[in-house]
Amino acid sequence: YLCGIQARLHSARFPNKVMQMVKGRTMLRRVWDAAKASYADHVVVAWPERWPNIDENDLYSKFCLLIKEFNPMFIIRLTADCPLLETKHINEAVRCFELGLRRYPRTEYFNNRKDGYDVQVFTPEYLYRHPHKEYVVDDTPNTGGLSVNTIEDLKKVRAIAK
Repeated sequence: YLCGIQARLHSARFPNKVMQMVKGRTMLRRVWDAAKASYADHVVVAWPERWPNIDENDLYSKFCLLIKEFNPMFIIRLTADCPLLETKHINEAVRCFELGLRRYPRTEYFNNRKDGYDVQVFTPEYLYRHPHKEYVVDDTPNTGGLSVNTIEDLKKVRAIAK
């Protein structure tokens, strides 16, 4: 398993949000720590500095490059704006993926659809074959939940964080 943590720095609504502190750690560090303790064999942050020539919002290309570099059998996609995410959420999604408890007809993709605890698991083949590549790496903003998209979201998450 390769875990790619999506970390955009130039969000229109809340720039540099992944570097905001939640209980003594940046949001990115909280997600990194959860990922490092998970079933993932490798954890990589997919942020602009890694690929300066690729548009920050081009998630598809970033994940294709990660696949090319690491050649994983499976990919775990996390976002750095989910600082409440814990290792147990990542491992639960991996177990569901492995057991075939997917919410989609394709057998090589799983999305737990838990705002603030978002985890996607998929195969490289699924990423490459999907007819709507722009939707494979789902970056639809969640609103009203527990992922951080605004300062108000950050305040809510800080109040909940352990």
